[in-house]
Order: sequence, then structure tokens, then C-alpha cells
Amino acid sequence: MLGITLQQTRVYQEPKEEGREEGQRSLILRQLNRRVGELPREVRSRLLIKKRDRT
Repeated sequence: MLGITLQQTRVYQEPKEEGREEGQRSLILRQLNRRVGELPREVRSRLLIKKRDRT
């Protein structure tokens, strides 16, 4: 109809990208916890800030 697929739309791409970023932040947090132990709450909260909050 419009010549684009659902996967090419912003409605599909934005949540997919947000999920990817959230997964990366979670991985970094787990790795830091293993290497240095439990992180302070302030550090954890900075790592978990959502993309839309940073812009």
C-alpha cells in the first residue's frame, strides 16, 4: 500500500531500540556488580536512566 513494511516504521523501531538499550544497561549493571560488588543506589539509578529522560 505505502511501499513500506511494519519493521520500517517508527512505531516499530523506537520500542525495539529502547528494548535494546535497556538490555545493554542491564548487562553493564550485572557486569559491574560481579567485578566490584554491590553498587551504590545513585550509581545504579544513573545507569538505569531511560533515553527519553536524558534528552
